[in-house]
Amino acid sequence: MRVMLCIVRAALVLVISLVAACRPTAPPVSDAATDADHDRDGDVDEDAGIHPDAHVPGAGALRLVLRVRVAGRVVEEPGEVEVTLGRLQRFDLGVARLAFEGDRPGDPELLEAGRLSPLAGERGATVAPAAPGLYSGVELSLNRGAWGRALDIEVSRPVEPYRVQVDEPLELEIRCMGGSIDLGVGEHLEVPLYVEADELDEELAEVPLADLPVALMDKFVLACDEAQPY
Repeated sequence: MRVMLCIVRAALVLVISLVAACRPTAPPVSDAATDADHDRDGDVDEDAGIHPDAHVPGAGALRLVLRVRVAGRVVEEPGEVEVTLGRLQRFDLGVARLAFEGDRPGDPELLEAGRLSPLAGERGATVAPAAPGLYSGVELSLNRGAWGRALDIEVSRPVEPYRVQVDEPLELEIRCMGGSIDLGVGEHLEVPLYVEADELDEELAEVPLADLPVALMDKFVLACDEAQPY
């Protein structure tokens, strides 16, 4: 009887050993995997801005439109306009980045907006999504690209031609005039940026590159109080 019990016990021990040997072994957890899981669980960086494909509940859109203003009169139709210096034929901005400055972390932006001009071609660009809130200005990063120069201004006149041509990067920060932009939930607003053509002068063509952004910003008016839904 004792011999039979020993045989049974030996058989059980053998079966248990076989089951343990066939059981898959879990791979060791590395520190790298733990860190990756931790990163996925973390909060989104608030300073990263709003990605164009991001889903922002209640988000709207802001559209910047360029127009020429001469002696206080807005020129709605594209084309050349008469200015103090002569006939303004070209006012091209090569926009590598357009961003609206707001009261939320991360400014909504549009990269490589391309050539914008109040005279011909594309006269506006839309930034979306844009979170509801107050916006107080725009940032324009100008640079040379597939669209052409960073800045190209041309005025035809009887005397020597007036040209301002820049291929180097220029940073413009234009603040709202007449109040800020109040973007409501899901709202789409169009904001005019006026080029004050009468402000173009001889000195602008002679300004050193380092001083050109400040001199150029004096020629713009961002009329936030004239924002209209679209």
